[in-house]
Amino acid sequence: MNLLDRNLEKLREQVTSFKPSTAYYIAHEAISAIAFLHSCKYVHRDIKLTNFCIGAGPLATRIFLIDYGDTVKPGKKIRYGTPDAYTLPYWSLDAHKRLAAREKGDAESWFYMLIDL
Repeated sequence: MNLLDRNLEKLREQVTSFKPSTAYYIAHEAISAIAFLHSCKYVHRDIKLTNFCIGAGPLATRIFLIDYGDTVKPGKKIRYGTPDAYTLPYWSLDAHKRLAAREKGDAESWFYMLIDL
């Protein structure tokens, strides 16, 4: 049994326009997932549509944050590689400046993700 269904990028391709209430719900679920990660003292650093998936079955009303490969502790200076085409549009200004990872970078990337939604 699959625990997750489509990611938000695939959903956006299938649905041409979201109702405002749906967009608000997606935004709220996504920021809640990011806030939970931050409460665990981690910064995701890769917030984008493809890293949020809809739950499957009884969890179909939930949105889950996935792909923790770039996750670090806040303030840690990291080496940035060249972002792929899916990641670059969501990079925060701090990421472009190659600054240490902070929670505000995830929030900024979340905002760019909502604009793209």
